[in-house]
Amino acid sequence: MNNYWNKIIYKLWSPVYDIFFNAGPFLAARKNVFHGITINPQQQVLVVGVGTGADLELLDLDGMEITAIDYSEDMLNQARKKFKDSSIQFIEMDAQQMTFADNQFDVVIGILILSVVPHAEDCFKEMERVLKPGGEILLFDKFLPREKSSHFLKK
Repeated sequence: MNNYWNKIIYKLWSPVYDIFFNAGPFLAARKNVFHGITINPQQQVLVVGVGTGADLELLDLDGMEITAIDYSEDMLNQARKKFKDSSIQFIEMDAQQMTFADNQFDVVIGILILSVVPHAEDCFKEMERVLKPGGEILLFDKFLPREKSSHFLKK
């Protein structure tokens, strides 16, 4: 799969994505990832593959500086509608070739992104590159074994 097809797929999925993935076992799994997670409001947070913003709904956003990227403008538009009164910066961007500076974010969150990008290793390298020294990556993906499905990585 290449990114061209991702544009088409997520254009079609964007209007109904939350109906399927913001309920049942998908919602329970995502809630589990964020259970007990506390992010300091002074930290700069990057959400990679934000989609419709379903994961943002699980975070306490008060005072947080959040940048959220996705390759699909259609998915971003759904997220923008949900968070129209927030200060979240939504940007259309390829997670495999981010345009951010090195060491820019304190926390990088990647939920269900590595299984959909054409080159997961490139995406992960970019997440590491933009993470500040001492920062944390929160990663959750559907194709990892259950015991390894949630990872916290420190730089």
